[in-house]
Amino acid sequence: GDVINPTADPTMDPTMDPTADPTNDPTSDPTNDPTVDPTSDPTRDPTSDPTVDPTIDPTADPTPDPTSDPTADPTIDPTADPTIDPTADPTTDPTVDPTADPTADPTADPTIDPTADPTMEPTMIPTLQPSQQPLSCGAHVTGQLPLNGTDFIFELSPYPGRVTLEACLSDFKTHFILYNISYNYIQDTSGCPDSIGSGDKADILLSNGTYFLWLFSAENATGTGSN
Repeated sequence: GDVINPTADPTMDPTMDPTADPTNDPTSDPTNDPTVDPTSDPTRDPTSDPTVDPTIDPTADPTPDPTSDPTADPTIDPTADPTIDPTADPTTDPTVDPTADPTADPTADPTIDPTADPTMEPTMIPTLQPSQQPLSCGAHVTGQLPLNGTDFIFELSPYPGRVTLEACLSDFKTHFILYNISYNYIQDTSGCPDSIGSGDKADILLSNGTYFLWLFSAENATGTGSN
């Protein structure tokens, strides 16, 4: 039959295999480089700002909820098991070799200069003041017990000696843990107490060597005392 509404400006290069189901709402700005293998299931809501450099290997399972602010420099080797609760404040300098077994209780104040060769057997009770110098024979320390406790390192050399703990002004029980350089608890072998009350004193005879002493209050109280 006759063409009722022919185009006023027909193309000079018509398609050799036109579609049998043309769109009712064709674009007014068609591409100059159409795909030779168009999808049979085009999106119903295409983006108004498509990329000028599309991937040649798109995912077969795209996310239904993509980010509105994607990274400009994505990783070329993404994890196969991403976290379901990512941090809102990621680091700008992540480690290139993260641990496969991260701690469940990370420190809130990590060091800015970590060791390149950490120990495989860290201490179970690390010192609270790792940079402190050991106390020597004759040393006398007084002060207030901090809320989270305090610790000391002391040496008895070359002879045995005594360590005296006295809670002279405290109104609560002061607990202490005493162990040697091999992390053996002295209370397990010497029969010495593990706490002292207000006005009490503990006088402990020790062989020569290096010792660690941790003072704390089970009641999370503060007070004064001496050793």
